[in-house]
Amino acid sequence: MLNQFELIPHGEYPGLGPVFDVVVDGESLLSKVTEFELRYSDSINGSYVPGLNTVGLNRSMLETPGRIFPLVCDCGEWQCWVLSVEVSFCEDFVYWNQWSNPNRDDKSKKADGLYWRYKEFPALVFDKNDYLRKVQAAIELLT
Repeated sequence: MLNQFELIPHGEYPGLGPVFDVVVDGESLLSKVTEFELRYSDSINGSYVPGLNTVGLNRSMLETPGRIFPLVCDCGEWQCWVLSVEVSFCEDFVYWNQWSNPNRDDKSKKADGLYWRYKEFPALVFDKNDYLRKVQAAIELLT
C-alpha cells in the first residue's frame, strides 16, 4: 500500500528558515512519531516540531540515498533533538526508512532506557511522481 504524502508550510525555524510539516495519510508525521515514542517515554516523546527546510527538500529529491531531518527539537536549537530518515528511490517509488534519533542510537544505554529502537517505526512508501511534484511545489513556494 502506498502512503499519501503532503507538505504543509509551517512558518520559520531559527537557523533553518522556512520549514514544512510532513503529512502522511492525512496525519502529521509528528503525531505518528509522538505515538510511537510513547513506548519509551511519556515526558519527552514527540519533543519535536516540523523542520524540513529547503536543504532537506532539495536532498529529498535526489535519486541517490540521503538522510533528511523532517522533525527537529522544539526548544529552538534544531540540532538538540532530531529525527532523521533515509530517503531512497527505486523505480516508481520513494522510500523513507531507517528512522533515527542520534540521541537514542547507543545500544549500550538500553538498560538505562536511553536507547530507542526505531526499526519498528514503519517505512513509508510514496508514489515517486506525486512525491517529486509535491516537493517541487514546496520549493517553488520559497522562491
